[in-house]
Amino acid sequence: MRVSTKILAASLVLTVCSVGFPRAEAAASDPPSAQRSPIGACCLDDGSCEWLPKEDCDDLGGSYLGDFTECDPNPCGDPPGACCLSNSACIFVPEGECTDRGGAYLGVGTICDPDPCPTPTTDLTWGKIKNLYRTELSGS
Repeated sequence: MRVSTKILAASLVLTVCSVGFPRAEAAASDPPSAQRSPIGACCLDDGSCEWLPKEDCDDLGGSYLGDFTECDPNPCGDPPGACCLSNSACIFVPEGECTDRGGAYLGVGTICDPDPCPTPTTDLTWGKIKNLYRTELSGS
């Protein structure tokens, strides 16, 4: 036995079959130009997933994962953010990759320009500074 639910919104009929796969189809009264393509998972830059037609996903700059693909569980993976490495370099990667490289992840959507990573400093005493200065002056 097949169970269907139809929702009409902006001349798009969404049919959910008993197997759980949604199918988008144009309403019978719509002209051919109003017919939309099937809906699928669209991964956006922030790592979120929206269920959209391919055209709408492309308009938002997302990555379309294919017709009838699902957003639950989220297939889009970890969103990137700024990561400060031990040498103070900043890279734009997902949190897992940052952690694997021994970096400090600054959060989703953070950027590397301007550089958010602290400048490395050297712990010197006044005596060490004077010795460095003397060494540079003497040329040795």
